[in-house]
Amino acid sequence: MLNENQNWHQATIEEMRYIQLNILKTVSDFCKTNNITFFLMYGTLLGAVRHKGFIPWDDDVDICMMRSDFEKFIKTFNVKQKRFVVKSRMIDQSFPYYFAKICDPETSLQEIVDEKVFDVGINIDLFPMDSVPSDRKQQKKMWKEIMRIRRKIVFLTIDKKKSRVWYKRCIIVLANKLYAKNSAAHLYRKLEEIVMKYCYLPSDSVIEVMTPYGINSILKKSFFDYAILVQFEGISMPIPSGYEVILTRLYGNYMVPPSNEEKISHHSYKAFVKDDVGEK
Repeated sequence: MLNENQNWHQATIEEMRYIQLNILKTVSDFCKTNNITFFLMYGTLLGAVRHKGFIPWDDDVDICMMRSDFEKFIKTFNVKQKRFVVKSRMIDQSFPYYFAKICDPETSLQEIVDEKVFDVGINIDLFPMDSVPSDRKQQKKMWKEIMRIRRKIVFLTIDKKKSRVWYKRCIIVLANKLYAKNSAAHLYRKLEEIVMKYCYLPSDSVIEVMTPYGINSILKKSFFDYAILVQFEGISMPIPSGYEVILTRLYGNYMVPPSNEEKISHHSYKAFVKDDVGEK
């Protein structure tokens, strides 16, 4: 949170990455000490494999854990170390995301969700991997229920101030009126109920519920049987043993970089750091 008695400046991408890498190293050390398994995921996994570090035009870090390790991490991380803080609905039901964030409280990064401002600080995202039924029909049924809730969340959490063509603005206004009785927190509780309803059925597969890649990102649990260590910005970090299948499923021919037009960050937030960042 910004403090007027201290000197702050808008963080450069290099300063953000410096802090994110420190968070990631702390998480890695903590997980080793406490017998918790995590993996690089999404663009961070792709960056590790293709670039041996951050994707040059990206500005975030994604990791994942199986649900049991996720819950163990959430319950113990803030107790056993004090430099960074994990934020999650398991700790605070008003937290506006289904996944967790591991944050630097000495920085400021504001995100607007449900027309409310949350200062989470510079952070990395931590996604739980939840079991889904082995049966394909059950998988489709579960995904349909998830997407019914997620569509409502999109309209509640979308940046309403962003410039759009008139018909998109109309859709957003109408959807917000339609879903006015819901809150993001309420809808995330509904998602949790769906996951709990299916998690005890026979399962050989998992999914990250907020995945942007659809039902095809349902993955075999065996892809996460063990970790392979790879270099990420000069540090050994774990990736799933089935990373090749995962990356192909999510990105296609993942070793071929996108066109210059596609080399953009998908985030619009601004982060702020104290003037002495990087001196510690």
